Amino acid sequence: MNRVEPVGIYILGLLSIFVGLAVVFFWGLLIPEFVFGGGGRRDLADFFATLSVLSGFVAGLLTVASGTCLLISRWKHRFVTVVALMIAAASAQAALAGFALLGVVLGHTREGLLEGYLLVFVVPIAIVLLVLTSSGVWYLKRPHIRRALEVE
Repeated sequence: MNRVEPVGIYILGLLSIFVGLAVVFFWGLLIPEFVFGGGGRRDLADFFATLSVLSGFVAGLLTVASGTCLLISRWKHRFVTVVALMIAAASAQAALAGFALLGVVLGHTREGLLEGYLLVFVVPIAIVLLVLTSSGVWYLKRPHIRRALEVE
């Protein structure tokens, strides 16, 4: 049984892994500063920034896991697992965007630097991740791609 999978599956898998790893490393470096550092919470912007860092880290981990599952060619239930992981990653990414927007709206830090950071930096990252994940789910649900992912 020598079947050839579409190249798009490998491209989507590698893109998910590389983007997910970049997100995991970025948010992983921010976890000590936002979650463990800083002492007491001064503002709701701090609280929602912490929640957005944690949800961004989880979204990156789920994106890496979905890309890794795409590259395992002989896994029996690969289509169902990858789509479920991508939907879970999209949920974490939506939480990331939601927490960032709540931090912008409800926060009142001095000079608005944290709110500006959340609005200018975090929300666009969440939108890019949501576009990647939703286009990946759309691509995987095409009939010939789905057949290629399901092993007899």
